[in-house]
Amino acid sequence: MEKVLFVHDGPIYKSGAGNYFGIDYNTNLKNRYLYLGDKVTFMTRVERLRDDMNLSKIEGADFDVISVPNFKTLTNYFPLKKQASKVIKTTVEEHDLLVIRLPSSIGILSWKYAIQFGKPYILELVACPWDGYMNHSLLGKIIAPQMYLKTQKIVKESSYVIYVSSEFLQRRYPTKGKELSCSDVTLPYINKDILIKRLEKIEKRKKEDSLILGTVGAVNMKYKGQQYVIKSIKHLIEEGYNVEYQLVGGGDNSYLKRLAKKLGVEKNVKFLGTLSHDKVLDFMNQIDIYIQPSNVESHGRVIIEAFSTACPVIGSSTGGIPELVDENYIFIRKNVKDLVSKIKKMMNSDLAMISQKNFLKAKTFEQEKLNRNRNAFYDELLNQEG
Repeated sequence: MEKVLFVHDGPIYKSGAGNYFGIDYNTNLKNRYLYLGDKVTFMTRVERLRDDMNLSKIEGADFDVISVPNFKTLTNYFPLKKQASKVIKTTVEEHDLLVIRLPSSIGILSWKYAIQFGKPYILELVACPWDGYMNHSLLGKIIAPQMYLKTQKIVKESSYVIYVSSEFLQRRYPTKGKELSCSDVTLPYINKDILIKRLEKIEKRKKEDSLILGTVGAVNMKYKGQQYVIKSIKHLIEEGYNVEYQLVGGGDNSYLKRLAKKLGVEKNVKFLGTLSHDKVLDFMNQIDIYIQPSNVESHGRVIIEAFSTACPVIGSSTGGIPELVDENYIFIRKNVKDLVSKIKKMMNSDLAMISQKNFLKAKTFEQEKLNRNRNAFYDELLNQEG
């Protein structure tokens, strides 16, 4: 029996009954890796599932989880690093094939042991560690150069690399091995009825109706950029526009709440908390414009999900976002004035045409098409090993 090990920092969430839940880590992801073997193990950090979390349960008996102690904090690094390394080393040795997702500290250690034990592996590069660490904290800025160079080395020396971007990550982290550009978005078959409903929504909307803007992303990470949208709301309201901003995402929202109150727009900003994938798509169907204001974004998976609901999208000039969003609706990152300009431009544009273009773009990311490309890439490794 081929045992596949998927490696990333996580976290994944465990309920009191022993079941596992996640957002990015879900049944679809588990099934993706079953193409490579008979059983999939997720090796990651595990945290307790809280009652307020609305996450998807990972189904199936062909699935297991190995918990790695969180050694990524200053206080835990030295006490837990040795313990984590032991868990990672043992687990890598017990599995036949690895899928290592970077950036991740667990992923870097797993790569080291995969090389040591001669285990075949596929590398997934889903974000830029330089951007991630540089926009995270003071400590992150210190760590960023080391992680950037380490990731460059690992990617360069890996035989099979999957990039979620079309160009951005490939330029920064080139490989000498075989590579595939393939988003990690999970979109089922996209029914045209979705587009019809969006067009009806646009047709029925009156000028005096509130324009609902939305963003999906952790609300406790400033690099996600929701503060720029909140600031833009103030300017729009002062100019007489009726707008509302809805935020989906977990974490401590106190900073953003304080900012909204300080600017006098707290009634126009709503926090919806964490939602399951299905609920996120429902959210996309309800809003008028999706905004991705990130300072760090290698690809923009949520943008593609917004496209799948035919939602008009505005994005920052960060990372791989310009690979997806129409250049007319890209704003200079961190630039509130430019964001206000792009929102007003979109409001005065042909939203029906924008929706149709986005919907057609989403069709190119349907799960069946991506799986076909990804599985053909997997076959290259399997045939090599077989």
